[in-house]
Amino acid sequence: MKQILLTLALTFIVLLGYSQDYFQQEVNYKIEVSLNDTLHELFANESIEYINNSPDTLYYLWFHIWPNAYSNNKTAFWNQILLDEGQAKYFDYKKNPGYIDSLDFSVNGKEIKWQYHPEHVDICKLNLNKPLLPGKKIIITTPFHVKIPYGKYSRMGHEKQAYQITQWFPKPAVYDKYGWHEMPYLNRGEFYSEYGSFDVSITLPANYVVGATGNLQTYSEIQWLNKKAAETRDLEHFNYTDIASSKKLKTIRYTEYNIHDFAWFADKNYYVLKSEVNLPNSGRNVTTWAMFTAKAAEQWKKAPYYINDALYYYSLWNGKYPYNNCTAVEGVLSAGAGMEYPEITIIGSAIGDRNLEEVIMHEVGHNWFYGLFGFNERRYPFLDEGINTFNQLRYINTKYNYPMFYEQYGIPKEIAEVLHADSLSYTNFNELLWLFTVREGLNQPISTSSEDFILSNYGLIAYFKAAQAWNYLRHYLGDEEFDRINHLFYDKWKFKHPYPEDIRKIFEENTGKDLTWFFDDVLNSNESIDYKIETQTADSLLLVNKSKISTPFQFATYNSKNEIDSLVWQDGFTGKRWIKVAKDKSFCIDPDKITLDINRLNNCYDSTREFINSPPIKFQYLGKYEETDKYQIFYAPVIGINGLNGLMFGPVIYNNSIPEKRMRFMFMPLITTDNTNIAGIIRMTYMINNKLSLKLNLKQFGRYSKKPYIAAESYRRFKAELNYHDQAQLNIPKWVDYSLSYVKVPMYYGISSFVNLSILRIDNNKLNPHSFETKVEIAKDFFKASFESKFRINYGYKNKSFDIRFFAGIMDMKNIYPQLMEGIGIYSGNQYNPLSFSLNGKTGTEDYQYDNYFINRDNRTFDASSFSGHQFVESDGGFAIYSPNLYSNKAMLSINLKSSVPKTNLIKLYANIGIYKQEKYATIFFLDDGSFGGSSESYWFGVNKKGNVPAFESGIELRIIPDIISIYFPILLSRDLKEYSDMTTDNYFQKLRFTLYLNKLDPSVLLKKAIY
Repeated sequence: MKQILLTLALTFIVLLGYSQDYFQQEVNYKIEVSLNDTLHELFANESIEYINNSPDTLYYLWFHIWPNAYSNNKTAFWNQILLDEGQAKYFDYKKNPGYIDSLDFSVNGKEIKWQYHPEHVDICKLNLNKPLLPGKKIIITTPFHVKIPYGKYSRMGHEKQAYQITQWFPKPAVYDKYGWHEMPYLNRGEFYSEYGSFDVSITLPANYVVGATGNLQTYSEIQWLNKKAAETRDLEHFNYTDIASSKKLKTIRYTEYNIHDFAWFADKNYYVLKSEVNLPNSGRNVTTWAMFTAKAAEQWKKAPYYINDALYYYSLWNGKYPYNNCTAVEGVLSAGAGMEYPEITIIGSAIGDRNLEEVIMHEVGHNWFYGLFGFNERRYPFLDEGINTFNQLRYINTKYNYPMFYEQYGIPKEIAEVLHADSLSYTNFNELLWLFTVREGLNQPISTSSEDFILSNYGLIAYFKAAQAWNYLRHYLGDEEFDRINHLFYDKWKFKHPYPEDIRKIFEENTGKDLTWFFDDVLNSNESIDYKIETQTADSLLLVNKSKISTPFQFATYNSKNEIDSLVWQDGFTGKRWIKVAKDKSFCIDPDKITLDINRLNNCYDSTREFINSPPIKFQYLGKYEETDKYQIFYAPVIGINGLNGLMFGPVIYNNSIPEKRMRFMFMPLITTDNTNIAGIIRMTYMINNKLSLKLNLKQFGRYSKKPYIAAESYRRFKAELNYHDQAQLNIPKWVDYSLSYVKVPMYYGISSFVNLSILRIDNNKLNPHSFETKVEIAKDFFKASFESKFRINYGYKNKSFDIRFFAGIMDMKNIYPQLMEGIGIYSGNQYNPLSFSLNGKTGTEDYQYDNYFINRDNRTFDASSFSGHQFVESDGGFAIYSPNLYSNKAMLSINLKSSVPKTNLIKLYANIGIYKQEKYATIFFLDDGSFGGSSESYWFGVNKKGNVPAFESGIELRIIPDIISIYFPILLSRDLKEYSDMTTDNYFQKLRFTLYLNKLDPSVLLKKAIY
């Protein structure tokens, strides 16, 4: 009877446990591995105890075999690399292979069937011979072999005989309340693994220094490392020598419990330093190790102290470090500045001591927010990166008393003063980083998954914005309460897999506060915070919330000495709210810049000033970053030159900064030496919302050169544009831009105003980017429509590509081209009509809407002696050679082809094919019109062919600055094209043309291009 009751009781306890929401699998590893440092290979055997603590019966297990991510250039890992970074990091898997093979899985000593994932070669599925019941365990064994890839691709690899061995062994995927989490290896996006124990034995040449997860159990190795640490401590000079591998082998053993991963690093050239830190509260001592090469020795001599301080502060704020060792190693890394693993981190290059400390302490801190709390960081990267970056900011501010940005990054104060960055704090610099993405309409919720973030936002939002969000919560609760809750969270969730809802529950239950504003709005919403002080009455102040979310904020009242009289937290609200205030005071929302407010210029109110709701205006030389308590207007001198205006000089006055403002302007008046008129640009942009913008642009430069028969003249061009940017998913670089514009220019054949409509569809992926653009231009008695598509097919390595451009256009010009005689019209060089389609791109005289910048807009290519006249824009037909007959007032088709060549990115081969529709008429071109009214010394007269005229050319493009400056060398020309070209040139060099796209050097354009 007692046995029956005991069985029933145990069954009830087990069932009660299974009825709970939370469960966690247990995985215990025993691995024996040997390193072949000649072939760069691992040979290993693995035994895994898998315990099913779930309430479910398992019929199969998903396994990660992540070294296969390096096996070819079609894996999820390499697709992400190529989409993020393009061909520059194209993986030559044939020369630098990485993979895992020789797998032969058995369960409880019996063979099983297994297969690769249908999409991902770095995941496999083990089909169990017998179902694994709740509460039961199995033993899984397999040999495996790993070919170690080149070390600069990602986290795992080797650089000669220096090894970083990470994500290297077969590992079960996590099975939790949401099911299986089988996931391919990714460069951007980290890991989620089951907790358990590790017993790992490593065999390798005896003179390798090894840093690894866990506790070293081999006594002789411990003594050897202690000896090397003592020797390193006494060294004054560090010398690099390429040490040959010892013929003698050693086997060293590591063990550890309550961890979810194991990594090890080996280098014969490592120097070793050893230290110890006494943890707060617990009084435990932890041994710390730093391993580094001679090239980084001067920086790394202080590394143990950085590790010690990180362990101390993180233990103080987040719960005690539970392990006996913590190690940082220097290494080759291509997945950020550093990468964390349980009890050990690898650090790449760092600039200066403070930067090295920052990276080391950040990666050591991941022992909590990755190591102790096993977050699903692939789904919620902010849980480890954001919270850890918050602790990083707290660490730096605590240890160095809220340093300035330049102090933290070793920038001389004199340079910081020139850049007006001497008052920029370390904390506010991090805020400016994420504000940039918000201002550009690229904002994504903090809780976005790693795979859904665009590349820039993975850092700017998952790290920096999430860090400020956590700092917001800390200030709202107060340090004492915040740290108390963190320790409660540590006690409940260490060595487990918490989700965001588990963090929320701990905070709300133990503070008694409704934190919906934080966990729903700040973390999960794409809305931005923007509180404003609107106006004041006799005893009240009107506050306005310009956003749709309600979040609390601090409200400060100042006395006449600009000292804070009171500082209180106000509950959040939506819409408007009146609050009672005293007279003759100043007030400020969020004075310490704690919230995630995107516009602090409207946060303060000074009732003692004449313009009480406007921050002061500050004029600055060469401004770079935004100060949040004043309007900034920047200025700088400008010097320029072109063929019509000569030397130009004057000021540029602008308000744009980092991050970019919603309303931005630029005013640049220039005095010229060769033209009586002032030149310059006025530009304004207003972001109505994240998608809709209004742009105004006015520019004036030389139009005609100074000649006896023509007065000096400038063109004045005004453009107003309404642009709508439609992007369905920010993490996918595809969007559509709709543009409606009005352009006012100097009159051509009775036309001075154009209405333009364009639809531009872009897929800007780094593998095979392409675009489609439809344009319509309408004016009096004028209509033009065109379609342009561009394709880039990347192949090979190092940004080699094959480019295809297709152009088609139709147009109609009524009463513009007079027919002076039946069937034939007279067209002279002095009466050239630039409105036509041009098969050979556009010169300065043909850029009739003045969209581009030319060295000398008036010079024409048939003025063969003029260098500037050989500049053109690859528009319309896109031909590189110039010929005066390659135009049409009816229709035009062209295909432009370019191809990279081996061993260089400076040269491309090009070939262009075009067809243009013409009417029959005569053409007169004056080639030397030295004086108006006199007889021309040289001219050419021809009669165009009627109908659809074909043309062909090919040649070599010399790319001085790719996509900015290129020179085109013709080789083959179709018959008519060659005849036209020969008539208008005296030698081969006069046939050369070049492109110069100065507009592509705009800093804002370059920055956006880098983001996308």
